[in-house]
Amino acid sequence: MDRGYYAYKTGRLTVIGFDGRRVLQNEHCTTVTCELLEFLSRNACEILVVDLMDVPLVNSWILGVLAAIRQRGIRVEIYHPTQVMEDVLTVSHLDRLLHVRHRGMMADDPPADPANKDTTHY
Repeated sequence: MDRGYYAYKTGRLTVIGFDGRRVLQNEHCTTVTCELLEFLSRNACEILVVDLMDVPLVNSWILGVLAAIRQRGIRVEIYHPTQVMEDVLTVSHLDRLLHVRHRGMMADDPPADPANKDTTHY
């Protein structure tokens, strides 16, 4: 079943990415939020890395999901945000809650590979 996010790695350090086509849809945001929070709890996640490589724009519900995850005590790191996304995080002060890996900081970081055979689609 397509949940709109992918898990590249699970466990204490969990790495996910969002489907750029589905992330702008609001229809199932409450369901996705609950499922993602349960998924993170089930995998004993302490640090969540969110790869936004395939996400050109972020809907406000995604910001709410990330804030809810942070409020659960999980460190949230955002990789590959667009400049618009960085601006929104700064204006909303969410950059104070979420660790944003700016473009210049990621020169040595390999991007998550959705074609990787170990990727699980949720």
